[in-house]
Amino acid sequence: MSKNSVDKTKAELPVEALMLECVKDRYKVSYAALRWAKEIKKKENLADSIPLLIPRAMRELLTGKVTVKEIEKLPMLAQVPIAPPPVAPSAPTITLKPSEEESESKPEE
Repeated sequence: MSKNSVDKTKAELPVEALMLECVKDRYKVSYAALRWAKEIKKKENLADSIPLLIPRAMRELLTGKVTVKEIEKLPMLAQVPIAPPPVAPSAPTITLKPSEEESESKPEE
């Protein structure tokens, strides 16, 4: 079997099988997959959440599309604090019966 055919069959395996065949440090791979999923989301400007991108990132790591060393060289992502939501103005109150003071101050026609 040539290396190219081995790579094709390896790419067709499910992520679980790729993890079982992994010879790299599995803990580093899991952290690298999380970081790579964040990088994919940032690069491609995807609306998908990070947990949905982790299997894709894991597959790219385990098939050799990207290496752990390359991911370790990526800059750290800065956490931007979320601003509190703006305070909504209080709702206006509606009075059904005008108070006596208001009715006396208005001239009747």
